[in-house]
Amino acid sequence: MLASGGYSVTINQLSTSQYSVAVTGINNGRPATDGTGPQKHSVGRISLGFLRANNTYIAPNEAASSGGTTGGGGFVASPWVVAVNSDVIRFNAPAEINDLAQFGGNTFNGIVTLDSSEAPARITAALQNGTQQWYGEIRGVDFGGQGDLSPEPGSLALALPGLLPLALMLRRRRRA
Repeated sequence: MLASGGYSVTINQLSTSQYSVAVTGINNGRPATDGTGPQKHSVGRISLGFLRANNTYIAPNEAASSGGTTGGGGFVASPWVVAVNSDVIRFNAPAEINDLAQFGGNTFNGIVTLDSSEAPARITAALQNGTQQWYGEIRGVDFGGQGDLSPEPGSLALALPGLLPLALMLRRRRRA
């Protein structure tokens, strides 16, 4: 399994079309000295999608949105680059030294402005860096809560080819 540990994402509605976003690394996952697998990575990209009940996106306003990290956890504070890609807003760290710390220590704070004042039915969040990705979603009209993102299911799928021979071996033993 590549990804390890989690991140906390908090989204609060500021006005009919504006939301604050705070993302922090949770102090869990594998450290470099753990030895049980790849270490938990920092995050250099945050992607957010605001969806209607019919699963169509509410377009974000790139020019009116902003974000960046605070300093700490071995990382340097910096504004992040904002880009809209296929109706999803992305915040990108300008360099790895400006990433979101994997075990806490600094925080990403952003403002997302949508082109419409309609309330989203759900918000998706994907955090990425290197070969690791975390994914989660928040449902409902009250986005004043916090969600913890766990490793993407795709990371688990990487382990399946290695487990298949074990499953076949167990099946053979049951028949015998």
